[in-house]
Amino acid sequence: MTKRPTTTPATAPDPEATDARRRRRWIILAVVAVAAAAIAMGVLGSLLLGAGDSVAAKDVMACVPSDESRDFTKAENKENPHEVGGCPPKGAPSVDGLVQEATDTGFDLVTIDGDKRSYPVRPADRPYIDIQHAQSHAALGQPVTIYTKRVDGDDVIIYMTDSTLDFAKSKD
Repeated sequence: MTKRPTTTPATAPDPEATDARRRRRWIILAVVAVAAAAIAMGVLGSLLLGAGDSVAAKDVMACVPSDESRDFTKAENKENPHEVGGCPPKGAPSVDGLVQEATDTGFDLVTIDGDKRSYPVRPADRPYIDIQHAQSHAALGQPVTIYTKRVDGDDVIIYMTDSTLDFAKSKD
């Protein structure tokens, strides 16, 4: 009798061990997903709780109407409906013209006299100056009135409104 060499049969993976590893991976993924969701909810909650402060910072020079005066259904001043809650500031110099370009940093304005001037918007005032509104005026060729204040040698925009000028009327 000849003796055959003994070989070790290939070991088949244990199905129970494989299922246990898969379960462990799913549990870890579920814990990570729940932790990420909890962190996201915490961030959203903190943003919501911190939002809504209607008081402008002390370095803001833009004219910001009070919450009570923003009710557009009440006509405060029938002669100039653009005056809202103390805005524009009394005595502030104003310029009427066509917006050529409006960016976050300022406006290029062509005045009635045909002069092209650039007016900056201070970083602190940017949330209160409606840049998108000025861009729509530039696209449509509608005039605006800007109110300015002298700061560090520059006339900076502190308020903007639709112009009461009517370029469509002919001079007869």
